[in-house]
Amino acid sequence: MLYDPFRPTEVRPRNVNMSKVQSYLNRQGVRYYLPEFGPPARWIASIWQADASDAAPTLHYYECDAENLCCRSIDVSPDGRITLAFPGGPGGDLLPEGPIPPLEEMNAFTETSSREITGDEFRALWAAFARTVGDDAAS
Repeated sequence: MLYDPFRPTEVRPRNVNMSKVQSYLNRQGVRYYLPEFGPPARWIASIWQADASDAAPTLHYYECDAENLCCRSIDVSPDGRITLAFPGGPGGDLLPEGPIPPLEEMNAFTETSSREITGDEFRALWAAFARTVGDDAAS
């Protein structure tokens, strides 16, 4: 890979105790850091409709630990692109920074409709989307 002085080679998180993080490389070779996640404890489905004229909304699915940090996420764009984000994966640097807000806060915006889903629902979606994008993230 050629050196590009304008491309970052490392992205460090803000306000994070660096002794409790893992480092990974994203798909462009940029090092990023994620906290050590606890076991999954909460799963959320969120639909974001940017504007009433949009034909399709953006779908977000989150798997969070007890501190509401997102361990894995699935994003489905209106154009059909699917992004699976997980630590160490090619989209791991796309995981939301910081805790996922409570549902009341997420639903305070008229463009958003969020609800809790079960772990089984999230795992089924993850497995299906992983097969669709040809990713080895089905675990």
